[in-house]
Parts: sequence; structure tokens; C-alpha cells
Amino acid sequence: MDVGVWERRRSRPTSVACRAMRALPLGVPKVMVSTVASGDVSAYVGVKDIVMIPSIMDVSGINRISREVFFRAAGAICGMAEAQVPPRKDKPLVAASMFGNTTPTVEAAAGHGVPAIADLNRTWGIPSERGPRTGIF
Repeated sequence: MDVGVWERRRSRPTSVACRAMRALPLGVPKVMVSTVASGDVSAYVGVKDIVMIPSIMDVSGINRISREVFFRAAGAICGMAEAQVPPRKDKPLVAASMFGNTTPTVEAAAGHGVPAIADLNRTWGIPSERGPRTGIF
């Protein structure tokens, strides 16, 4: 893959940059270096494949600490961009929320060799709603 997104910002620009990253499809490398990466980043990442790297200090220029962090972040996104996922013909993926009443159906599908992602009532609940539009499920 020869595309990637890397951003290094503070909290408000982090929010804007992560919104743009969340719009990108699964698999496009996304790395965010930010002061907010040391805490709960669920509001920024959502349920997308964004890698958050703490900037260790306020992002206000290059010095011996920020140089190390930025260099490693650049290496991370370069590695992601160069990584090739081996092509494979996968079976269709089934998404189901398991509140108890669908458990037997999910287990039956798995028993017939149909890959299923279950327990979507937590983190994966949101992407399962968007899945049909993205072709994931």
C-alpha cells in the first residue's frame, strides 16, 4: 500500500485530523501523534484502525524528545504502508449482536464454517450498522 495518513497535533486539531482519518477505509495506514494519546482516545479513534502515539510532551517543535517520537511514528506508518496483506478468498463474514436470543444462530453459522463476529453490542456495534455500506459484512 502506498498511501497513509500521519498527523501530529494537540487536542482540537487531533479531533479534526482523526475525523478525516475515520473517513478512510479499513487498511489505509493512519497514525496520530498527539498529547491526548496518553488517555482515553475512544472519542478520537472510534472503531477505526487509527494508531495513536503519545507525543510525551507538547507538540511545539523538534527537540531531542520529539525527534525520537516523530521518527518512530514515521517508521510505524512507513511499515504499515509497505506491509502487504496476502490475498485470500475469504468466506462471507456474518455480524451479529449476541444478547442471548441470537446465540444459537451464531453458533450454528460457525458450526457450518461461516465466520461470524459476535458480541457486537459493545465496540463493534457501530461498525456493524455501517457494514453493509462498506462491504465488510
